[in-house]
Amino acid sequence: MDSRYSVGEDIWRDWINDESVLARTSEDRTAVMELCIKAVQEEPASIVLWSLYGEWVWSTYAVANGFSNGDEDTWTAEDMMICKEVFTRDMVLSVWTRAVEATKWRMDESHVVWNRYLELIMHNFPENPSPQMIEEVQMLYLTRLQIPHAAWDATSQSFWPFISKYKSDGWEEIMTTANEIAAPAKKQTNMRVEFEMEVTRSYRAEDKTALYNAYARYLDWEAKHKSKGAFDTELRCALYERALLRFPTLVEWWLDYADYMTSLDASSPVILPLLERATRHCPWSGELWFRRLLRVEIETGSYDEVEGVKHKATNSGLLPTGGIEEILVVYSAWCSYLRRRAFAPTASDDDVDMAEMAISGVLTDIEVEGKKTYGAEFKGDPLWRIEKIYIKFLTQARRIVEAREFWRKLIATLGSSYDFWLKYYDWELLIWSMERNVFKPVNNAADNSPHKASAVLREAMAQRNLDWPEKIHELYANHVYTHDETVLEIQRAHVDLRRSMKYLKIRREREAAAAAAAAEAATQAQMQDPSQVADSIESSGGAVPNKRKREAEGTAHDDAATKRSKLRESESSPQSNSQAPLSELAQLKRDREHNTITVTHLPSTIAEKGLRRFFADCGNILSINIVVDEQNPTATATVEFETHDDVLAAKTRDAKKIDDHEIHIQAGILSTLYVTNYPPSWAEDEIQTLFKDYGTIVSVRLPSLKYNQRRRFCYVQFLTAEEARAALQLHNKVVDGQHRLVVLMSDPHAKKNRHGATAEGREVHIGNIEHTATEQEIREFFEQSGKVESVRMIKAVNGRFTGTAFVIYNTASQDEAQQSLSLNQKPLQSRLLRVTLATDKSSRDAANKKHGTTKVFDTSSGNNAESATSAASPDANGAGNETSDDTAMTKRERTIALLHLPETVNDTRVHGFFSAFGAIRKLTIRRDKGGALVEFANVEDAGKATMSADPSTLGPECYIGEVAELFKTGNKDQGKKPEANTGSASQSKVVRPAIVSRPGQRAGGASARGGRKPGLGVKRANVAAPASGPVENGEDMTKKSNDDFRAMFLAGKGEGQGEKGKEEQ
Repeated sequence: MDSRYSVGEDIWRDWINDESVLARTSEDRTAVMELCIKAVQEEPASIVLWSLYGEWVWSTYAVANGFSNGDEDTWTAEDMMICKEVFTRDMVLSVWTRAVEATKWRMDESHVVWNRYLELIMHNFPENPSPQMIEEVQMLYLTRLQIPHAAWDATSQSFWPFISKYKSDGWEEIMTTANEIAAPAKKQTNMRVEFEMEVTRSYRAEDKTALYNAYARYLDWEAKHKSKGAFDTELRCALYERALLRFPTLVEWWLDYADYMTSLDASSPVILPLLERATRHCPWSGELWFRRLLRVEIETGSYDEVEGVKHKATNSGLLPTGGIEEILVVYSAWCSYLRRRAFAPTASDDDVDMAEMAISGVLTDIEVEGKKTYGAEFKGDPLWRIEKIYIKFLTQARRIVEAREFWRKLIATLGSSYDFWLKYYDWELLIWSMERNVFKPVNNAADNSPHKASAVLREAMAQRNLDWPEKIHELYANHVYTHDETVLEIQRAHVDLRRSMKYLKIRREREAAAAAAAAEAATQAQMQDPSQVADSIESSGGAVPNKRKREAEGTAHDDAATKRSKLRESESSPQSNSQAPLSELAQLKRDREHNTITVTHLPSTIAEKGLRRFFADCGNILSINIVVDEQNPTATATVEFETHDDVLAAKTRDAKKIDDHEIHIQAGILSTLYVTNYPPSWAEDEIQTLFKDYGTIVSVRLPSLKYNQRRRFCYVQFLTAEEARAALQLHNKVVDGQHRLVVLMSDPHAKKNRHGATAEGREVHIGNIEHTATEQEIREFFEQSGKVESVRMIKAVNGRFTGTAFVIYNTASQDEAQQSLSLNQKPLQSRLLRVTLATDKSSRDAANKKHGTTKVFDTSSGNNAESATSAASPDANGAGNETSDDTAMTKRERTIALLHLPETVNDTRVHGFFSAFGAIRKLTIRRDKGGALVEFANVEDAGKATMSADPSTLGPECYIGEVAELFKTGNKDQGKKPEANTGSASQSKVVRPAIVSRPGQRAGGASARGGRKPGLGVKRANVAAPASGPVENGEDMTKKSNDDFRAMFLAGKGEGQGEKGKEEQ
């Protein structure tokens, strides 16, 4: 396997150790040495492998020469004699010398190899050495001290005793000179000490994610600080080697390393070996194979070698794992080479024929591979790279007729693309200009006009599914006047142009009408079943206008780039406003995983507007997330496009520059996790904390609870797929002692199959049951239709049966539930039953969304535990049905309203927030109003929450207001959060005075309801209105400040305590 792919440092180490143990003869020991040579060639910066290599030759040399004892069972006299000839002292020192040279720029551990090398040299150092030997060791020290390394102080300290012993007369001068020449090395070491410490800590902690982040920051720093002084190139290359030794499958780092070496010296002989190692480590990367093919062509130009590399790439079997894109990149490099070779000055006819056959074969292979991967719907490369190469080949070969036929053949698959027609038109103009003598004046005769180019534009206008017909119209109008067409042709052009524009207007009107109908249908479907929204959009037949707003690329049209940009902005503005509701519906069915790219090495000052402008011509952008690295002046962004074709177009901008930053683009596939079954009280912060140790989190997306309150899952998007895969180890982890996490790789095409009694149609809902009925009576009654698996009776807070039950029939008899519907309106005891099939909870939530969702809590025990839940509460508007007089009188005072509640916040979080202020009796979430009603058990707790609670932790726009204000808004998007005052914390919120009931006083004033109904002998008390302000229903309606409310609350509390004291006396 090592002959085709790299195995990595760890496998090489274990392999060498195993072979060393098994070595019994001189041939085996020589084989171990050859294995070590292969290992250090594959990983030239590995301290571990060089140490194994050096120690193996030294130990073999020592045993063969009698310096140490070997195993008598494995060492024969013949073996010792052979090894004595092979493993000589010069050979041992040569191995260690090469080890020192290969690893000397590794700041972290190069001293391990150098110290061992010095130890071997000093092993037989005589007591009275010659001046030459002393000079050699001195130069060894001085050379080492000039190289930055972590153990520089230790090296310097070991140098002093040597000089003191052998050159005591010149000790001070030598040490002064050593410190002067070593100053640059010490400076470079100090500049990197912080990064080195971070890498060392992460490595010792065995935290691979932290180690990756440490190396990434280190490499970014090396790339940005280009004027660091001496040893810049050597240290940066060594850092790449170290990073790739730990993360050998990171394609981006291999490409960065190769780009850096190419920028230093484009003709450097080390680039090709580097790319060979890269493709052995990452054989699935088409971009690395592409670079290697180019490099072989540059250095050798040999057809056999280029073909050999191409065969290695395509025969590895790993290219398809990266998708058809990786295969296309390799084939593009191969076909480009064949075309250049076919028309080289020394080319023969055989070279031309060979190129034609090979390019045609590649087109066939791409079609076969694409259909194998994507099915019959595969329409070829959306960027038609191989096709462009073939057209250029035919054009260079002067086979214009065949080239034109090939253009015509491509219309079937690319006829809807404006880019295709633009390039086809440009090609016809090129051929027209080649066929004319452009240097000789010609008459404006009809034969001299580019008729074929005109025909291309007319055919483009005739396409009914063209993505950008407006630009074709503009191009056609400009073409007619530019190329001196005859008057008849100009007249014809005006007729064709007007007809096409008229049809386009009708098409746009139909699309707008279909889009509006789809939006209306989707809205109606949402009210019944949210899952039908995507089907409604699809059933419109793609009625969503896909008017592309991008610029045409090409040298012939660059002059109008600025004008086109302004034109796109003016065209897109009104359309974006009118289509806003439709965009929201379209987002319900997104393929984020396959339609997202990750852009790295962005400037830290990049804004969303700048990114949108940069990718404007690639397609429709749905969303952008930008993450700024706080330690380095860079940013990373994820850009979600509407279609996968837009992603392919965006990837062509890889290695472009934004504000002098060369960006890198990679597809964001498999970088998002689906997470569920976390505690219901968790918010985005808790999820961020859980996953932050595994990499850079781009976003955490929580679902909307507008139509299904029970949804509890989220999507966590990481920067890279490697980070997302590392976080999968949290799957099945138990948090808070009871919730077992589900962490899976997000698959937008996966559909969760519903299961359970309700989904299988085996559950029956029964209403209007006699309250005295028992479970056994219900079971016996419904076993008339089949075997009953279970009976669930719904009970109230006090434990009494509510008259509602659910019956589940046996799994093996799914038709029994249908048969039980015949028992509808049949009597059980004294009541006629209502029997229906049970429906899904989420469907009930959607159907009853106007009433909200309510939870009632048991406050009798003081634990505020939930006792009952209903999908829709009839009293969600605040109307109570309690029988207690005290409850009825004080419910209004005990209820507060929470406004501008985000759709992603569930009732558990709302309950957890307000329960800190006191026991909660009832919580109602009103998604249609964008808020919630919180009913406390005590009036005092409601007042305390009103005055001191800060609900901004639930949402930035959340605030506490009047119950009437919640229902007045009508929609959470209407209204505006009141401005905060500049006073105290209690004054900074909009508060409603909590009316405190005192002994002898009815809640809400004398005229408040709740007393005896007036009749014979009963009169309502007439309460005079106070002079302080207007009175309504017996209450003072004068506007009060927050201080007034606080004073009323405290006065009521004190007065109540005083009355209690009087009663006790």
